[in-house]
Amino acid sequence: MASEDTIIARLGVTPEQFVGYAYAGLLLVLIAAVVEPTAVKEIVGTLGGFLSAIVGLALGIGVYTLYFRILGEFLLYPVHHLAHLALDRMRGKSGLQHSSCVAYLGALGVQVGQRRAAYQAVKAAFFPQSDRRRIQLLHGELHVLYLTAVETAAAAIYLLTKDRSSNVKAWFAFSAVCYIAGLLGDLHQHTLECYMLKAHPQRNVLSFLAEAGYVSQSRPNAHSETNIRKITTEKGINPAGQHTEE
Repeated sequence: MASEDTIIARLGVTPEQFVGYAYAGLLLVLIAAVVEPTAVKEIVGTLGGFLSAIVGLALGIGVYTLYFRILGEFLLYPVHHLAHLALDRMRGKSGLQHSSCVAYLGALGVQVGQRRAAYQAVKAAFFPQSDRRRIQLLHGELHVLYLTAVETAAAAIYLLTKDRSSNVKAWFAFSAVCYIAGLLGDLHQHTLECYMLKAHPQRNVLSFLAEAGYVSQSRPNAHSETNIRKITTEKGINPAGQHTEE
């Protein structure tokens, strides 16, 4: 395992990204082989096995980037966040009681529009190294479900454009099942991470956020000041020290 960590570190990617790149490429090749077996066979025959594997990995990086940076940021993750907020609301959780990391960071004073980035920073650098690696691997597992949903849905749309609609419903159904499973797993994972974050002193979390530029060090807005007062009241933290860190 140590040698695998060294290889991944040298590549400059996280375990989460490594799983995403590899799986996106493998799944793309598998789907292409099922949907267009003749064309895939001709391509592999022309390129050869080794070069075909390299091309598959490169395509996987492209698919993962499209999924993570575009579909994820503008569709999948906002839907997940809204679902988590609705779940918290049904359970009567708000403010510092939120079980969503993104909403909890908002309660600590991170502005709307920066909360997702703040969460990514916390996930990447705040937790101890052993916890970070475990969290990244767990997110990699969730990407497997989301990527499967995205790529099988794309395959269904492709079949529709080719007037080959006999199995389209099955492709869409499988995509929906994978998406729902990914969403439920994501809700659970973010809840666990929020509990992990709350296990750390809030002054440490606020100090990290301030150093990363997600909360103001000198002029906290009214929302931040309100939440700091809540923190000091609920946790008995020295108000002066807390205000200085913020």
